[in-house]
Amino acid sequence: MKKIYDPMIEKNDKRFIKKEEYLNVNNKIYTNNLNDNEFMKIYDYYGYWKPLNRDIITVSYYEDSEVKIQDDKNNTITLQAIPYINKAKTQFTTFYINYEESKSIIDLYEIKNNHIKHIFHFETEKWIIWDLVWNHNILYIKVTHTIWNEKGFFSTDYKYKKLVIEQ
Repeated sequence: MKKIYDPMIEKNDKRFIKKEEYLNVNNKIYTNNLNDNEFMKIYDYYGYWKPLNRDIITVSYYEDSEVKIQDDKNNTITLQAIPYINKAKTQFTTFYINYEESKSIIDLYEIKNNHIKHIFHFETEKWIIWDLVWNHNILYIKVTHTIWNEKGFFSTDYKYKKLVIEQ
């Protein structure tokens, strides 16, 4: 299932210009703040998202990050993480770990007429999400019960959950 995501995001270095001071995507300039403090902001080009004809830009902050999705008219929306789209290209999800509160967050989005709408937000402290894949309207989620194992490393005691998205 994971292999279906590989061709959906194209690593195309002709769609952007990256300099130390800025990132230029389709003539929209994202200016980096390279200070080593809480105001740090670094933009990087992640790839071209073929299903929606949009560019994915990652933003790294001092202790956080986010993702910007930019269309050809330079309109952007902000997500918490890289999008995972279903095969029908009608929905996508993002997931991320809130390390400070030891919880996982999933956001679900709907795609209609090339417009994106946030439709569901889910948080849990019961398990930590490490990966997910779509299979039609089902999300298969790789989880652990804690972030850290007893030795202080990331937990690798993986379990799998199935989340059915009903329409």
